[in-house]
Amino acid sequence: MRHAKLSLLSSAVALTLAVAMVPGIVQAQPDGRPGPSGRRAEEASREVREIRLRIREAGERIERGERRGRLNDREARRLRRELREVRDLEARMSRDGWVDRREREELSSRVQELHRHVTKEIRD
Repeated sequence: MRHAKLSLLSSAVALTLAVAMVPGIVQAQPDGRPGPSGRRAEEASREVREIRLRIREAGERIERGERRGRLNDREARRLRRELREVRDLEARMSRDGWVDRREREELSSRVQELHRHVTKEIRD
């Protein structure tokens, strides 16, 4: 009887500890660092949405430039390839469900560079 009570108590303690650890596990990033929460998570999520919008806008600018004859086939092909590379990069960075600050900065820089290239090609 005493052994059964001790076993039951041990199981209850183990279950309690496991349940208490779940929030930390859920918030942890793959490399073990704590994930964001609250305002930081909302800010990061907003930044990623803005980056995705800018990627979509770049694609629309390329299509519009080609339709209007402002981009020749070679320019449009090169810009679409760059756009595809940026989209692939965003997909890889988002694969784990979280894009950290360094990744957001890199992605934002690549999108800004893409927009500069689109503008340059449309204007020449």
